[in-house]
This record gives sequence, C-alpha cells and structure tokens, in this order.
Amino acid sequence: MARHLFRLMAGALAVATLAGCSQVQQYRCVRDMVNSHEPYPSPADRWDAEAMAKELCAQRAATKGK
Repeated sequence: MARHLFRLMAGALAVATLAGCSQVQQYRCVRDMVNSHEPYPSPADRWDAEAMAKELCAQRAATKGK
C-alpha cells in the first residue's frame, strides 16, 4: 500500500515538474523577447510587446509539441 502511494506521489510530482518547466520556458521566452527590444517609448508599448511575445512564444511551444 505504501509503495503504491509513493509511486502515485512520484508520478504526480513528475507531472507537476514538467508543467512547471514549460511555464518557466514560456516566461524566459517572453522575457528575452521583450528585453531585446528595450528601451520602449512608453509603458503601453512595453505591454503591447509583452502581449505579442506571449502569443509568439505560445505558438513556438505548440509547434515544438510542448
């Protein structure tokens, strides 16, 4: 019983870790894209660039199958 519970918990941890990795990769992709085009004329321009970067990074991740 304890062994089964341990395997279940290990599996759940592995899934959570993989989900976290993709979120970290998404964050890094957006951060790198936005930072590469600094300085921005206004905060609104930076927010627009961040929104576009989120879309592009999500498309890239979907294309890679992540």
